Amino acid sequence: MTLFDALFDGLNDGCTSGCSLALPALEAPARVPAVDIRRTDKAYLLEMELPGKTQDDITITVKEGVLTIASAKAVKDAKTSETDSNAEKPKETYLLRERYSTAFERSFRLSDTADGENITASLKNGLLEVTIPLKEKAAERKITIEAA
Repeated sequence: MTLFDALFDGLNDGCTSGCSLALPALEAPARVPAVDIRRTDKAYLLEMELPGKTQDDITITVKEGVLTIASAKAVKDAKTSETDSNAEKPKETYLLRERYSTAFERSFRLSDTADGENITASLKNGLLEVTIPLKEKAAERKITIEAA
C-alpha cells in the first residue's frame, strides 16, 4: 500500500455529510531540515532546504570546530484567521504537512581540512548554501637542529 493509498483508504466508506477525516497514524518525518554535503577540489558545499525562512531567521556559527545552523523562528501557517477582511474565504486545516517549518538546530563537526575562518553562506529561493573552503596544504619545511 502506498502512502497515498494509506491516507485516503476508506475515505468514502459510509461517510455522509458531517463526517470528519481521520488520517491513519503514519511515521512523522524528521523534525530537522535535510542536508546535502558535497566536496569539491576547493571546498565543502552544504545545501539545506529552508522554505519560508529568510536570512534574518537563520543563524550560522562556528565554535571549537563545530558548524551550527539554527533557526528559532517557525514559519507561520497560511491559515485564514477570523479577523481576515475577506470573510468569504473558507478556513483551512492541514490534513498532512510534511514540509519542514519549525525551529531547528543542526551541528556538524568540521574536519581538519576545513577552513572554519572563511566560511560563506547564501540563501536564495529557500535553499541555504554554505561554502566551507579547504585549508591550503602546509608546505613541507626542514627543521634545523641546533647544537647544544
